[in-house]
Amino acid sequence: MSEIGNLTLYREKSTVHRFDDVGDEDGGDPILEFRANRLTIPLTLGDHTYQCVVRGQNIPTTLRIAGLVIDQFRRDPNMIVEAKDFDWESRWVRKLSQYEANYNPDTWVSIHIDGETVFSTGDASFDIIEEVESLAAGGDVSDAIINEAASNIVGALEDLAVEHDSQTAFVFTQFAAYHRAAILERKGGNTGSFLDRVQMLVEKDAISETNITPSQVAAARVRKRDLMQQIIGFERAHKVTYRPERPTFT
Repeated sequence: MSEIGNLTLYREKSTVHRFDDVGDEDGGDPILEFRANRLTIPLTLGDHTYQCVVRGQNIPTTLRIAGLVIDQFRRDPNMIVEAKDFDWESRWVRKLSQYEANYNPDTWVSIHIDGETVFSTGDASFDIIEEVESLAAGGDVSDAIINEAASNIVGALEDLAVEHDSQTAFVFTQFAAYHRAAILERKGGNTGSFLDRVQMLVEKDAISETNITPSQVAAARVRKRDLMQQIIGFERAHKVTYRPERPTFT
């Protein structure tokens, strides 16, 4: 028997300071600081539940790599046993859009099973995330885990102060007759899309102060059109109910 549990995505930010720096007026420079999205997927095969964690630089890519894991698990649940030997790379490359390849080359994702990293596109700075996941082993990430991971990376120090913030951003729950997804968006009271921000910059005559190019704006419009077609196609193929109302998807 194979089963996929509920999905929960967290937006996390972790900062590690020395105690001596905490009292500084400017807070001091952190020893370590990293942000990442973290999504948990319990995958049950037989009598064992594998705690799968996927991470990513942004929410869309994190959800996409999670979808890839779920698709492969549904096709062949036994792949989870030897997930480290699976060809994740070629499948992930096919999931990336041309827009991301051209304008967000720093996008990264990773997959961890019971604390072991089975796939990662991260660079050398990814060590801290691998250490955190090894210690968490699929469970919740706490201040204590961040503290221990930081000590293992920078050396066993006794004067570390940890600030770890984790906010739920996405929850997907499966029921027998339907599925439910909840997205919690937090932008400091501001909402808007990439194109909205560009329009605001144009109105303020500040577009020249950014690295946004006309070709990127055109590519973003094409990407938005493609995504809208996918959303409309999904709505036609399935019965979708939005609460409180359908988003404008701008």
